[in-house]
Amino acid sequence: MLAYIILFICIGAIFLIPKKYFEKFGLILLMITFSIFFGIRDNLAVDDLNYIYIFSTFSKTLENINVYYPNIEIIFKVICRIIGFFHLNYKAVFLLYSSLSFTFLGLFLKKLNLTKKELFIFIMFFFGIAFFTYMTVMRQFLAITIALYGIVLFNEKKYKTSIALILVSALFHNSTIIILFVLPIFMDKFKIDYRIKIAIPTLMMILCETEIINNIIKLVASNLKYEQYVLEEGQKAFSGSGITHYFLLAIYIIQCTLLRNNNEQKNKFLEKGQFLYFITYFATINSGYAIRVSYIFLIFLCLIFVTFIKEINIKKLKLCSMIFIYIVLTVLIVKNLLSLQNSKFMSNNFSIDFFTENKIE
Repeated sequence: MLAYIILFICIGAIFLIPKKYFEKFGLILLMITFSIFFGIRDNLAVDDLNYIYIFSTFSKTLENINVYYPNIEIIFKVICRIIGFFHLNYKAVFLLYSSLSFTFLGLFLKKLNLTKKELFIFIMFFFGIAFFTYMTVMRQFLAITIALYGIVLFNEKKYKTSIALILVSALFHNSTIIILFVLPIFMDKFKIDYRIKIAIPTLMMILCETEIINNIIKLVASNLKYEQYVLEEGQKAFSGSGITHYFLLAIYIIQCTLLRNNNEQKNKFLEKGQFLYFITYFATINSGYAIRVSYIFLIFLCLIFVTFIKEINIKKLKLCSMIFIYIVLTVLIVKNLLSLQNSKFMSNNFSIDFFTENKIE
């Protein structure tokens, strides 16, 4: 727990920087802080032990690269070999992936032109919802952040660069190739009626709770040996969507109905991402590894209170909403930490030793 106290202190200190300096360096310092925290961990996240095994296999040779761990992309194995060549241990892989991930996340956030308060809301939400998830799915997190930057460039009509980035992201984790099929949604000209924005996620939520979607996925996945893969990896299926997502869906619905005053394109852009997140989340929550598809759009959920507050024009209502949001985010963070208090996430397994050859426990 001490490690998280230090992290909170560092983040708090960054937000105490005077505004003129924060505007120049605040986002950079935040991304560096998270990069270091993610990068110096020792077998902390759920998938870390698997990464350590893979590193031990490919850090000295690339023989049988297509035989061992066939579900892991080749680029990860090559990176392990390069780092092994320089006699660094697996922690260097963690640091490299975290540094690249938060670099691209920073580029994405910079494009959104968030104010200091909005960035603070995002950081709190990120820690309350996405922090431990993205630490676990290290490879996918890097792919997602590269793809997110590609999406925002697509919204700016930089189509070739955008598509190239998304294709590159798929080399790090093939799940992000899905983004190519939904890219047109992020075009300014692509309008989604607010009733559709509400109806489809709500319908998916209902189908989720009735297990209809889960049964369809199992039927399709069985032909792809999906269930066997889940069993081999020891993946536990989720059960139910949880009250937190019901609450967030309600916030989203209020935003789409009662609060439709803001015509700012960035707000609509983020709302489209939230729309895709709720659809993919409710479609996959009960289906084991399939839920990782929703992680692609999880960053958009972390910005839901930012878009929500932007839609409020009345000063007193905005102030009350800000207080409410801070309370909710504090509860989410505490809930997240308490739910993991007996897990290895809460251990203080951090170090800056990148050279000692680690033994697999």
